[in-house]
Formats: sequence, C-alpha cells, structure tokens
Amino acid sequence: MLEEVTLPSKWRIGLKYALIYAVIAIAASFVIDRTDQTMSTVSGLVQLVIFCAFVILAYRDYKQQGDGFMDFGEGFKIGMNMALTYLAVTVPFTYLFFTVINPDEIQRMKEAQIMQLEEQGMSDREIDTAMGISEMFMTPGAITIMAIVLGLIFSLIAVLILSAIAKKARPEPI
Repeated sequence: MLEEVTLPSKWRIGLKYALIYAVIAIAASFVIDRTDQTMSTVSGLVQLVIFCAFVILAYRDYKQQGDGFMDFGEGFKIGMNMALTYLAVTVPFTYLFFTVINPDEIQRMKEAQIMQLEEQGMSDREIDTAMGISEMFMTPGAITIMAIVLGLIFSLIAVLILSAIAKKARPEPI
C-alpha cells in the first residue's frame, strides 16, 4: 500500500521566495542609486539571473517538502506566483522611486543616454530626434508600465524554461 504524501503549498513557497527576492531587488536599487549608478541592460540581466536562482530554490524546496517530484504545471504555478508577487511588491516601489524617493533619476537617465548617443557619433540633430522619441517613455508612469510588461514577459519565458528543465514526473502507479 502506497503512503499518501501531502504536497506543500505552491502559494506559500512562491510567496516566500518572491518576497525574499523583492527585498533584495529593492535593496539593490537603493545601492545602485546611492552609488550614482544607473540601471542598465547588465543590471537587468543580473536581476533575471537572480530571479531564476530563486525560482530554482523554490522548486528545490517544493520537492524536498513534498514527495520529491514536481510536474511542469506545479513548477509553472510556483514560478508565476513568484513573478506576480514580486511585481506586486516592486511595481509600486518603482513608481515611488521615480516620483518621491529620487525624482531626479529620470533626468540622470536622459543625460546618460545623451552621452551614449554622443559617443556613438550621432549629430546634435539626431540626438534631439532620438531623445524626443525616448522622452515619451521616460516618465514615472511609462517606466512603471514597462516594468510590468517586461517583468511579465521575461518571467513567463524564464518560468516556462525552468519548469520544463526542473520537472520530475511522479512514477505511474502499478
């Protein structure tokens, strides 16, 4: 007779790791801000790698607390729960960061972009055109919306891949 194992809560495990990750990400934002750095593609990729590491930790925790197995759907639920929880915590922070905590950050981002365009050898006219277009997206609201959309897209892709890799099917009963 097989012993029935109670599976751990996907919600609790996802919540636990998402909140830890959110606190680390918010702390990292303050460090980046206080060291006069700006967010970059590299820092975005580092955040994605850290998110993936926390998803893997959550999967390991789920398997250890349960029966040692996790199907694709369970992994997907844990990962997306983490992504949604993380976004629910960090999106309001993102908006507050650009409106209250450091409203000058957007101007710094614009200046950094202008310097980058100058280094690429663009003329003043080309830079003005490029900045005219990018200024539509350099508002606290637009940055917050982009954080939601990009966060969902990249999280979904990462969770799909990680769930497919980490799944461990339960053996079929004989």
